[in-house]
This record gives sequence, structure tokens and C-alpha cells, in this order.
Amino acid sequence: MAGLSFRLALLNAKKHREKVKKAAAAEANDDEAGEEQLPSESRKKSRDKFTPPSDFDHEAAFDLADVDTEYARIDERFEKRLQEFKASGGRFNPDLLGQLKVQPDRSSPDTYPLRELASVVHRGGRNVSILVSDASYVKPIMSAVQSSQQFNQQPQRDADNDLELILRIEPENPEEQAKKLKAECIGWKDAIREVLATRKSKHATWLKAKHITKDDVKTLDKKVKALQDKKFEGIDKKEKQLQAELANRSKRL
Repeated sequence: MAGLSFRLALLNAKKHREKVKKAAAAEANDDEAGEEQLPSESRKKSRDKFTPPSDFDHEAAFDLADVDTEYARIDERFEKRLQEFKASGGRFNPDLLGQLKVQPDRSSPDTYPLRELASVVHRGGRNVSILVSDASYVKPIMSAVQSSQQFNQQPQRDADNDLELILRIEPENPEEQAKKLKAECIGWKDAIREVLATRKSKHATWLKAKHITKDDVKTLDKKVKALQDKKFEGIDKKEKQLQAELANRSKRL
């Protein structure tokens, strides 16, 4: 009788263990199924360290089209500034003189470019002739040239022609020209640097939002830095070229 009771106890214990195993297995299956029912973003966090969200344009982030667009905008602005510098550097440029605003009639606020009232002719060396179309424009033109920052001198009347004014151009100090040109190019480079700084800030934001990985950030930073270095090379080349042009023009005056 005691042996029978013992065998029954073992059988019950075995059944209990099997029941516990089945319950544990069922619970594991339920957990796995529950995980599958979680929102997709939650599964990403639990299974993957990184997967780009569907609403983020990963390809566009690596395109760098925005960098090229910003560079083009900056280049246009500083190319124009350097052209103006080139025109005003020697101060004898006929186009620059022709742009001066002249007020023919003091009773009227209207002004006109000097080139519409006279012809500007570079006679060679440092002498420039202003051939006025009408005698009434002579004094207003003389006043405009004298009050201009670029020329700051009164043209002299030609002894043989009442409608011709003679202007002797004094070139700027070459060292001052070089300093001004250097400052313009430094400003150009600073503007280019801002593009990289802005892009790096974007990269950091994307990384924080898990749109990109740390390796992506390194790759993007490196690519934009390479573009920046290439831009710097172009700016340095343009500066040297313009310095040489200004130096040669100064020798001719």
C-alpha cells in the first residue's frame, strides 16, 4: 500500500512539472506574439539599434545639393564684390567714372550717370578725358567728380576745348590694395565655413533623432569638408590672379 502511494506521488509530481513547462512555453509564445503586435517603431527599438524612419529621405541627406546651392549663392555675391574691387582698385577704369551720379539741375533732385552726359576716354598713362556733350553739364560733372570718394579731385578744363575735362588719376597704394583684397577673400572663406557649420548642426540633429548613424555623420562631415577645401583652393587662386592683375595695372599707370 505504501509503495502504491509513493508511485502515485511521483506520477503527480511528473504531471505537475509537465504542466509548468507547458504554461511557461505558452507564456513565451504569448510574449513573442505580443511583441509582433507592438507598433513598428517599438520593434525597431527592441530589435535594431538603427533603422532609418520611413519619413526621412536618407538619400537626399547624402545628396549635398543644398550645399552646392548655398555655395553658388555665396560665390555670386563675392564674385560681384571682387569685380567691383577690380574696377575701383586702380580708379582710372572708364566704367567706374561713367557710373558717377551727376545732378545737372540743382533745382531738381534728378541725377544721371556721367556716361549719359559725357564720354570717358582713357588717354593713356594717368590721364583721362571727359568729353562733355553740353556746356551746361561741365560744372555739374566737375562737382560730381570732386565730391566722389573714388576720385576726390577737380577735373581741369582743357585749354583748347571748353567741353573737355582732364582728370589725372592717382593709383592707390599697392599695399593697401592687397590688404583690401585679402579682407574680401577672408570674408568669402568665412561665408563658406558657415555652410559646413550649418550642415554639421543638421547632421547632429539627424543623429539625435536616429535618422542616421555615427558613421553616417563622419561620412557627411568629411564630404562637406572636402567640398569646402576645394572652394578654398578656388578662392586662393582667384585672389592671386587678381593681385597680379592689380600689380600689373599699377605699373602701367
